[in-house]
Amino acid sequence: KLWRCQLTADISGRRTEAREKVLELLRTEKDLPPSVATGAMMCLASDAAGQGDHEAERKYLLKAFTIAPKSAQDAVLHSLAFCHRALKDYRGAVRYMELAAALMKPGDPTNASVLYNLAILQKNDGRLDEALVSIRSALKINPESWNLQMIEAGYMVLKGEKEEGMKKFLLI
Repeated sequence: KLWRCQLTADISGRRTEAREKVLELLRTEKDLPPSVATGAMMCLASDAAGQGDHEAERKYLLKAFTIAPKSAQDAVLHSLAFCHRALKDYRGAVRYMELAAALMKPGDPTNASVLYNLAILQKNDGRLDEALVSIRSALKINPESWNLQMIEAGYMVLKGEKEEGMKKFLLI
């Protein structure tokens, strides 16, 4: 049912109808598995974000986190981090992404993207030193990433290490 609601919103563009059906699903289905209930809350949060209502998005995401199975917690934390970024609460955004980073599994190649996102949010919060640490940790996981290399060079320039940052740009 949830999947159909999401398809209704995505393919046909009937977002209001889909939103109402997701809310109805949450109201009427009393024994929803936590993964489905979390997915429904995430769907509603995404819909709220699409409407620019980041306070409502945050409320749905917080509710999603309270019911999320362990396997979905990192996705909810990522969404909360970028919700707070949209709210211009950069410190809160970093905190949620730090929690997502705490859930990283050793050796998982997707850790590089978690660290990349953490670095972006740290930079937004004016914490360039920490952002560079995160980017360099991500580069250890994925040293061939052109994007990570470019961001490292750019953050070095922003931090005042202009000459070294520009050298990295030239090498890239």
